[in-house]
Amino acid sequence: MTLDASNPYAPPAPEEKPPELQLLDDTEFLFNEKYIVGRKSIKLPKICVLSGRHDNLITINKTLFWGYRGKIDVRYSVNPEAVRSRIIKRCIALAVVLILLLFQAGIGVTLGILIVPWTLLRFRTGLRIATKQKDLYFLDGFCPEFLLQIRHIVERSTAV
Repeated sequence: MTLDASNPYAPPAPEEKPPELQLLDDTEFLFNEKYIVGRKSIKLPKICVLSGRHDNLITINKTLFWGYRGKIDVRYSVNPEAVRSRIIKRCIALAVVLILLLFQAGIGVTLGILIVPWTLLRFRTGLRIATKQKDLYFLDGFCPEFLLQIRHIVERSTAV
């Protein structure tokens, strides 16, 4: 929003909106620090999305749904040890939440009704749809090391 300098009582004028994100036909996906963005199908490089490792990978073909509004097919890789580690950490977090709820008997039941479903939703491992805008799906659920590896791949391919 910008203010009119000649009339301080004038309402602020809306600023120009940034251009909408567009995915070119020859581009399979885009990425930044928060999201991987794609259309109907994405094939990610063979790098674990949970740890950024290259060894002992399992390829997963998964269809992610955005309610009744659409779906995207994603092919990504995970390291079984990274999946196991993430599940163990989340189980410990869930156990801590449940123990704290048991200690707070009166308020604990109310908090349990609110917190436990939220904790269980966060229990999933791997990619998930964060949001959708027009025909683009914004995916999250990957680690920073994964993005760092993708950046290196892109830098090497553009340097050639």
